[in-house]
Amino acid sequence: MATENDEQQHQRALLELLAGAMRYDKIVRTDGGWAIQDGSAFAGDDNRTHPYELSGAAWSALSVACDHMRCLYRSLIGLDIEEDFPQHLTVTLHTHAQYTLLRGLLENAARAVWMLAPPARPERVQRRIVLEWNEVQQSAKTVALLGGRLTPSLDTRKAQLTAMLTAVGATPEEAAAFLKARPGYSEMVREAGALTVVKSDPAEAAWKGCSSMAHGDFRGTLSMSDLEIVRTEGTTAITRMTGSAKIMQWAAEAAVSILNHAFDLYKQRASRHH
Repeated sequence: MATENDEQQHQRALLELLAGAMRYDKIVRTDGGWAIQDGSAFAGDDNRTHPYELSGAAWSALSVACDHMRCLYRSLIGLDIEEDFPQHLTVTLHTHAQYTLLRGLLENAARAVWMLAPPARPERVQRRIVLEWNEVQQSAKTVALLGGRLTPSLDTRKAQLTAMLTAVGATPEEAAAFLKARPGYSEMVREAGALTVVKSDPAEAAWKGCSSMAHGDFRGTLSMSDLEIVRTEGTTAITRMTGSAKIMQWAAEAAVSILNHAFDLYKQRASRHH
């Protein structure tokens, strides 16, 4: 179990990390922060993916990531980023719920990196279209559960997206294969982690840890919490469980590192290069 002094140091480091990353939250809440320049990579990408512009999908992922981060920050100290610290600050660590927010930050930052990282336009377009097709299919299932039908139909949407893929050089067979792809967050997180100092395995471990806590799985609860055995009753240990600032700091460092790279990629793709 961490000592009080160690815990306070990790709490301070966690808050400083999140406070520093809040510059991104200010960007996504600034009118025109998403602007792209003529002659940029995005200008060409968006032309190929209209009306499902790559830049808009990436900006949405960044905005959602920052929203989770801001909510996490507020849940820790009860203050928004613009508010001044009081003389005495109380940090509140929840046992599980805050990892749901961290997972939202990590997944959306990784999704933005996954879409923006490929250096060649055809692959960026392919990834954007694959994500759109997966969303369309899920929308159709949801509408069906409510007794409705998707308009335009799935076949119409699929033909439209297939045409976008062939327009950037895919054969009809390749386009069909692309649309069957089911990229998951494990894949996205690993690729995003590989492009940062985090690396793939630790990034995936952080994501799995946050997910297990969000789901209330025992593997997460036992490995990502501070545990103190209060007493034993036969073969049963009565244990006090509290949130661990050290573990939360570790997971947050992975998420923020990927968020940093996502914003760097967005800026690169949005800037004029010819």
